[in-house]
Amino acid sequence: MEESEGLGRAMDLWRAAYRGQMEGQMDRAIEHYQRSIAVCPTAEALTFLEMKKLASLGIDVGIEWESGNRTGFP
Repeated sequence: MEESEGLGRAMDLWRAAYRGQMEGQMDRAIEHYQRSIAVCPTAEALTFLEMKKLASLGIDVGIEWESGNRTGFP
């Protein structure tokens, strides 16, 4: 698989994961994030997967915007 094909497939899987997440299907979302990373590790998939893992532990990973600065990460 060429690099561009791998990235395209990874982003398709990431979009499927994000849809699952927005629909409340967390197991499906996590599975798709992991599959996306296996194809081509992108910052998006890695970030969203880690955020889902932290959220499942009850850790708030929200970002608040104050005066142009990001705050809210533990």
